[in-house]
Amino acid sequence: MNDLERLREAWERPAPPTPEARSAARRALLSRAAARPRANWRLPALAVAAVTAVVVAGTTLAGGSEPATSVKPVVTPSAHVTPTPVPTTVVPPRDNQWIYTRAVLRQFRKGTPRGQGFTPGSPPPTEVFEFWTRADGRRVGYLVNGKLTTSNPGAREPDNTYALLVALPTAPAKLLAAVRDYRTPGQDPDDWLFRKLEEILRRNPVPPAHEVALFKALSLVRGATVDRSAVGLDGAPVLSVSRIADGWRRVEVLFDPRTHAYRGVRETAVADHTELWPGSGVSKRVKRNGVWTDAPPEALWTVEKGTVWFSSLRTGLAVVDRAGQRP
Repeated sequence: MNDLERLREAWERPAPPTPEARSAARRALLSRAAARPRANWRLPALAVAAVTAVVVAGTTLAGGSEPATSVKPVVTPSAHVTPTPVPTTVVPPRDNQWIYTRAVLRQFRKGTPRGQGFTPGSPPPTEVFEFWTRADGRRVGYLVNGKLTTSNPGAREPDNTYALLVALPTAPAKLLAAVRDYRTPGQDPDDWLFRKLEEILRRNPVPPAHEVALFKALSLVRGATVDRSAVGLDGAPVLSVSRIADGWRRVEVLFDPRTHAYRGVRETAVADHTELWPGSGVSKRVKRNGVWTDAPPEALWTVEKGTVWFSSLRTGLAVVDRAGQRP
């Protein structure tokens, strides 16, 4: 069983995987092709810029540079989670170190019966998600069914290679142009760009100048709006940069209003939505009276306008020496 199959077990249908899971699944899939020459392979040839920082110490959970030991995830049944203070600055990682992030997630996932409807009065369950990214982009680590798994993320990009992040321009328009160079043809350019910028923020101890630049760059993406009076996932004031995705979800990236430090992401239904299977452009063939015909799509689940479909509040950020290590 490969990493992608393990991830599929961890996030059962019909509930969609979180952005964290989609990122891990994409990396696992790309790793299968990593041994082949790639025309767009980007090696981390740039030096890591120095930033003023506080050293964050770590405690080893498992020995070895890429341990394969069992690590139990922390699951919190209550929505009232007191986050551990996230350091405002973190020491820049060496290439062989790992960037650890922890987030409190609220999401609809395992055990969702087909046809279920979600409303603002039925909030999703809460849990903790942990992720490790090696600073040179060679490996990522995550928990699948409570066990630590590492995989090759494939192409080096600013979200998984720290040297490429700090080499980005701090002028917002130039930063957008630089990040666009990593897009794979065929993807919606604005949707991809908005997600990629958020992923860069989520995965890294971003230097302050780049954090401000990324906030401004997000606001320049076509269709993005800025709300300077938004309320965050912990009830505190935040800056919100949002964009409508798939015609029914508002995806908000949340920032500290004073420092522009990344705080998390929230997805809210802005219209009633029914998730169909198969989706648009895909047909389901059934045999009736010996003849194959197209069957109408089935409703997997519905979501009511105003429902917070997914949220992620970052509660931990550190540089550690090994995957599986926590600060």
